[in-house]
Amino acid sequence: MSATASRTARRPSRGVWKRFRRNRLALVGLALVTLLVLTAVFAPWLAPYDPAEQSLFDRREPPGEQYLLGADAFGRDILSRIIFGARVTLTVSVASVGIGATGGALALAALGSRVQRRPLLFAGGILFGAFLVGASW
Repeated sequence: MSATASRTARRPSRGVWKRFRRNRLALVGLALVTLLVLTAVFAPWLAPYDPAEQSLFDRREPPGEQYLLGADAFGRDILSRIIFGARVTLTVSVASVGIGATGGALALAALGSRVQRRPLLFAGGILFGAFLVGASW
């Protein structure tokens, strides 16, 4: 292959971000996932109240100045519970994707050729590391 042909050869990943930016639904999805991750990471600083703190005097408070989304039957702030619930959601999603991807990568590595094994095992190791980090939350 000549030097000019190798320079002009297109990689499959070239232009991915350009195509991604043109898809408005993909951008909305990216914004929502980013918002969920940021909410989960900064939950202790974003939540106005402790999500487990009960106040029997404030049972079933309607939305207002004190509780933006109201209070439940035990007087717990619903907004705080939603914000801290994002951490559980993110942990479960990272764990399930990590388990599935690691299992799939290991299965493909066991069934694939020697050329395919190294990249798949490497990817499986990275995903399993992400699973461990997510599970330690």
